Amino acid sequence: MSFRNSARSIRGMQPPNGLGVLGHRLVHTSAPSPPLPVACRALPSSRVRKYGSPSSESRSWRLSLRVAVAAASVTASLASRKACGQVRAEDKPELEAKQVRSQALRDMWMGQQGEHEWLENVLGDDALGWVRGQNSRTEALLGDPTASALYNKSLQILESKDKIPNVAKYGAYWYNFWTDADHPRGLWRRTTRESFQTDSPAWEVVIDVDALGKDEGESWVWKGHAVCREFDAATGEPLPPRRTLVALSPGGSDAVIRREFDMVEKRFISAGEGGFVITPAMKSRASWIDYDTILVGGDLGSGSLTDSGYPRVVREWRRGTLLADAPQVFEGEASDVSVTGYVSRSRGHTFEWRHRALSFYTSRREVRSRTASGGSSWTCLEDRGLPEGARTSQFADRLLIWLRKPWEFNGQTLPAGSLLSTGIEDFCSRGVDAKMEILFLPTSRTSLKDFDATRNYLVLHILDNVKSKLHFWRWAGGDADWVDAGEEPSAVIRGASVQPVDSEESDEYFLSTSSFTQPSSLSLADASLGPAGVPSASPLKQLPMQFDASGLTASQGEATSADGTKIPYFCVCRDGLPRDGSTPTLLYGYGGFEISMTPGYTPLIGTGWLERGGCYVVANIRGGGEFGPAWHQAALRENRQKAYDDFVAVAEDLVASGVTSPGRLGIRGGSNGGLLMGNMLVQRPDLFGAVVCAVPLLDMKRYSHLLAGASWMAEYGNPDTEDWQFLQKYSPYHNLDPNASYPPLLMTTSTKDDRVHPYHARCFVKRLQEMGKGDNVFYFENIEGGHGGAADAKQSAYVTSLYIDFLWKVLCPADPDPASPGAPAGEGSPGLEAIYEEAGQAAELGHGAAGAGVCEDDEGRRITELLLRFDATRLRSELQPLYVHRMHYQSQQEKKEPDDAQAFKFEIDSQSRVMAAKLTERQRGESGKDLPTHADVLHWRYSQTQEKKEQARIQAKVDEAISCTFRPKTTSPRELYVDITTPPGASRAEVLYARGLAEKERRDAKVVENERMQKTAETRDCTFRPCTADSKKSYHKAHDGQAQAPVPRGFYETRQRLRAANEIRGQRLQQQE
Repeated sequence: MSFRNSARSIRGMQPPNGLGVLGHRLVHTSAPSPPLPVACRALPSSRVRKYGSPSSESRSWRLSLRVAVAAASVTASLASRKACGQVRAEDKPELEAKQVRSQALRDMWMGQQGEHEWLENVLGDDALGWVRGQNSRTEALLGDPTASALYNKSLQILESKDKIPNVAKYGAYWYNFWTDADHPRGLWRRTTRESFQTDSPAWEVVIDVDALGKDEGESWVWKGHAVCREFDAATGEPLPPRRTLVALSPGGSDAVIRREFDMVEKRFISAGEGGFVITPAMKSRASWIDYDTILVGGDLGSGSLTDSGYPRVVREWRRGTLLADAPQVFEGEASDVSVTGYVSRSRGHTFEWRHRALSFYTSRREVRSRTASGGSSWTCLEDRGLPEGARTSQFADRLLIWLRKPWEFNGQTLPAGSLLSTGIEDFCSRGVDAKMEILFLPTSRTSLKDFDATRNYLVLHILDNVKSKLHFWRWAGGDADWVDAGEEPSAVIRGASVQPVDSEESDEYFLSTSSFTQPSSLSLADASLGPAGVPSASPLKQLPMQFDASGLTASQGEATSADGTKIPYFCVCRDGLPRDGSTPTLLYGYGGFEISMTPGYTPLIGTGWLERGGCYVVANIRGGGEFGPAWHQAALRENRQKAYDDFVAVAEDLVASGVTSPGRLGIRGGSNGGLLMGNMLVQRPDLFGAVVCAVPLLDMKRYSHLLAGASWMAEYGNPDTEDWQFLQKYSPYHNLDPNASYPPLLMTTSTKDDRVHPYHARCFVKRLQEMGKGDNVFYFENIEGGHGGAADAKQSAYVTSLYIDFLWKVLCPADPDPASPGAPAGEGSPGLEAIYEEAGQAAELGHGAAGAGVCEDDEGRRITELLLRFDATRLRSELQPLYVHRMHYQSQQEKKEPDDAQAFKFEIDSQSRVMAAKLTERQRGESGKDLPTHADVLHWRYSQTQEKKEQARIQAKVDEAISCTFRPKTTSPRELYVDITTPPGASRAEVLYARGLAEKERRDAKVVENERMQKTAETRDCTFRPCTADSKKSYHKAHDGQAQAPVPRGFYETRQRLRAANEIRGQRLQQQE
């Protein structure tokens, strides 16, 4: 039995991080995703919608320019003093002024909320066209990752057969899921214990996912399975398993289909044969009661899902019947996060559980015994005094309680993070008066990471200042249920994982260990030996060294956050690291959902970063679980800024200690860590040289309305309530400053991510581009991969090469100045200039001049953008060098020979300036105006072009009226074309055109009136049912684009569907007329 976040697995929820955990082996729920690299694959370019409509951009920029001065960034020195908690009295007015300016920015962006709503349409033509255009641009500028040497190394590691096959025992076989170059989607296979302990086990293939997908024409991704555990009725001993429920995802999303599989005959059991088959793909939960019965939750009809998109009801489905006819046995509320039912068994004791997750961290649990004939009645543990948020698990007939908050019990206060044991039936009858045993009490620097159970032992995994050690408890039964079997003498910097071989049969367990510089090893240990069994464990498999770790040292440092809290971090670097700030450093962080960042072997980082001389740092910031629930709760909701202050403190400590400098410091995070990256970008752009942001949350006003976002409101807050007052302060999308200078950013996400919506990444990059910051923003979106970002090894290698090569190019340009400790962060990064130069772009960053093949289109776009947002100062500073570049490039095209096309690099010389000056002088003469600069000349030329276009448009309309076949029903041909009195100065064509236009306006007005009447009926026709008295008022406010008001959940999806229906009705009406 494993308690590696088993409560979360039972609830069926995942944090927005792709860092899921192994499922409870006795519960038989599907296992959430283990830690996965976020990987993506390049897509071909097709129709590209690059920058939206000019009108929306002009509106955005008029507002932006209005507050640009008010939103100017304060100096880096003030930011540094604030981060260190050392704001002086004389600085307070400036800090208060900054807060006022920041609020003005947020109010401005809130006024434009919804302008990027079209990017929420995941597979919409416009949205995907924009995505493909961004992917193509990123690959053109950063290069094709598949051509990188790092790609080949990464792919070789990911597809290597030198991997540890982690196994799970079912009956006489040890099962393993395996991927390699020949099987990128994987093999589910098995072998015997004796064979596994040899150097070359004989594997028997059970399911070939690649072959299955090919045969069925689906892009299947393995999502685990749930085995039906059966027991002998007479002896209670486990029987060899026969059936399992296999979960397969199309493309890697969280939504899966479930199909019953015969483990003996190695084949799927179809519905026609009485097999359990749950389709189509949905976020479902399934748990075995017995061989012929399962508990199912999922999208099973109206009202079957919560607002978060997880199961709301539980049905008991018997073999041979239809799922639609299965009786409903349990139901939660729509406001719940998830509702689950399951059966757990341990040491001959069977209990059935019903679980309502009220939020991500609070629940209501009902339990009854199924051991006795007929079972017992249901009891709610919370009604018997179980503290709020506590996690529970079963061992034999004991209830293990893991506290999330302090608990007053029998006259003493047990701190959050404590582990207790009591009898399940005793607690159900006596509540807090039941007998309790304390198995773990945390301290200020120790915490319980997780625990696992063999047949007779509990193995506790303890973190001591984020270092690892194991503690053992022996089950004795009777008056003294547990006997302390000791713990390891000291904690070490390592990652450790314990997995029981078979918790019903033995005390053996698999022990996996690794560190930053030592590859993973798998050993077979015996819990009955206690801590002495750890060093004496029998080695089973050892991963070979996959990168050169000679000379590398992993150490632990400590930074001081703004409120004085000590923040630990791990630093991996070469011995004798120079303390001159010249070392390129990658800082990783997450800080959320109780997830601890512990040491582990990461060969992709080792190969791509450490071998090249870089330094790798992992920050243990608040919001994670490194020091127990209090460490996590310190950064919840309105206190979220503490996590960001912690990350800044670690970064500043690295700079202050001479490890690196801002220009050489890159940062990376994904999902909740992507929210961290977004806030680092907008809050401290001066501190970092490059940012990699993966599958992020960034628009905190919309997050709870998208996919599984509502399930995370316990972590962040509810943006539709007063919580928005603090949420807006760490919503990166609403804190972008048009006047700020941001470091280069690489944004990656996945189209198939059905946990964190790709809209977050899309809208953030779109806004940066509209602000004129697009030159140092790079975007990549994978079509497959789900929240983990990759569906196979090639996609993982692709994105790994993409982001590491990006960081290396930006932080360490090809020819850095050896005397410089690192260039300053921001748009002037020499590494970014090198990227553009390598791609054939202009050597002067931010001026948009393009190299061979993309010069004129790219320049034309940028010139048009700048002119639409006309600001004389900006045009003179940005367009004049752009204009000179363009003139010179055109002058050099004739001189360039085909042979040296790839080697051609241009420079601005005196000849090109003379040519540009002559051309400018001639244009001044043509205009007859005083045009002192190139920018003024360009603006004049642009206005002339627009005037010609407008004249051509008017003439086209006149020509259209002359040849028009349109005949309004209310106007006879004689009235329209014969009885014409031509006013003085007007032609017959103009009169005809005016009359036709008037008829068209009448028709359009009728269509608008019909749409208005339809809107009135929409509330009645909607499939959603608003829950508040003001819902209709809120609905129409949102529909008419008025002030932001709370709308019922499901409103936006329904509105989109109804709008589409209205458009069809309008088209039909136009055809009839």
